[in-house]
Amino acid sequence: MVLLDQYEVSEDFTTVTMRLKDNAVFHDGSPVTPDDVFFGIDAITNPDKYGFSFRGQLLAFASLVTSMEAVDERTMVFSFGTTLTNINDFFAQFPVTKKDTYAELQSGDNIQGTGPYMMDSWTPGVGYELAPNPNWHDPNGPYLDSVRVIQFADAEAVGQAYDADDIDIATSVSPLFAKAHEDDVRLEAKWGIVYVGLNVTNPLFEDKRVRQALFFAIDRDRIVNELMEGLVELTTQPWDPGSPAFDPDLEQPFYDPDRARALLEEAGFSQTEPITFDHYANHPVVGAQLASLIKDNFADVGVEIELVGHQIPDMNQKLFQRDFEAGWFLMTGFSPFSPVTVITQPLPFQDNNPSKYTSETFLDIRAKLKTLDPFSEEALVQYDRFNELFHDDPWLLPCAPFRAMNVVKPRVQGYKSFIEPRTYLGYVWLDDA
Repeated sequence: MVLLDQYEVSEDFTTVTMRLKDNAVFHDGSPVTPDDVFFGIDAITNPDKYGFSFRGQLLAFASLVTSMEAVDERTMVFSFGTTLTNINDFFAQFPVTKKDTYAELQSGDNIQGTGPYMMDSWTPGVGYELAPNPNWHDPNGPYLDSVRVIQFADAEAVGQAYDADDIDIATSVSPLFAKAHEDDVRLEAKWGIVYVGLNVTNPLFEDKRVRQALFFAIDRDRIVNELMEGLVELTTQPWDPGSPAFDPDLEQPFYDPDRARALLEEAGFSQTEPITFDHYANHPVVGAQLASLIKDNFADVGVEIELVGHQIPDMNQKLFQRDFEAGWFLMTGFSPFSPVTVITQPLPFQDNNPSKYTSETFLDIRAKLKTLDPFSEEALVQYDRFNELFHDDPWLLPCAPFRAMNVVKPRVQGYKSFIEPRTYLGYVWLDDA
């Protein structure tokens, strides 16, 4: 949306008209056109046409586009098959790339964007260097002569480089490293929740009392204070604290092993072998440490699980293919957006979600929210319904907030991020005084 100078939504929230800025151009100076925007939507909805199989989370929005029309060389009109009160969230996230050079983008030979910096050189497996974009649409930046991005083999190497002043910013560091450099920490806003996912069609998890038991078995205080070094707050809901759906009364640990054991006994739970739970083998937040702690929590109430670690690409593939036999450890996002976006766009909340959760109550809540003003009394009723359902019939077990932890040297000035946990360097400068 930063490329637009006009954006209008129809009164019934079914049509959006937008106009590109006169100076909205790609890194090579060529203008951004409606065709480039249309191409991006087509690539999201029909990725096979462009040689990749990835199904991103924007698909939930893009698939609702019923028509796209170019009024002139800068103005576009989009129509949707239904009322979408949260449609702004789609265009706020939408990435624009140049249609005519997309094949070269895939090979890495020609990377055309619209941001403050552009690709200068790239060494696969090592990193890349960026140069200022002379055609950036904002005349107030950028300020840096160059940006060097280094790919490190592991978290230890990142720490060594930061401590040696070889790098100025380290992103998504481990809580342990962040705590050791607490004065330099830039903690991003709550982007979502770290959670345990459950396949509700697995015979062991069909009874919601078993899932409730596992919810009460998790020691969230320990996760927040030990694993996350006390740098984040406790949470058991997907909403941002500023969301109209947020309920402060739900910000409790809900740790009750005795209640968990009673629910398991009431459900007649039994197992003949450990239950498989998948996780990232090496991740600063949802890796082996979190999985091991929760494994102990579950064992304490009488549920034995077996942990299976995966490299990040393999775990992501299992997520997008909805290929979890029983349970898994991951995180979900979009908390700062409209509540209906939070419970429709992320994979754990989509129709075809990895948990295979298809509660009629949940589908009814989502359907109603799509047509309601998010701050209306009617919407507040639906938020209450969701919050009750999320804890009474859980398919995700919230563990902690998902907040990116970055460390930034004091000489870096003007540092900020977008809503999403991504570093933004458009207005950064260095103060070596």
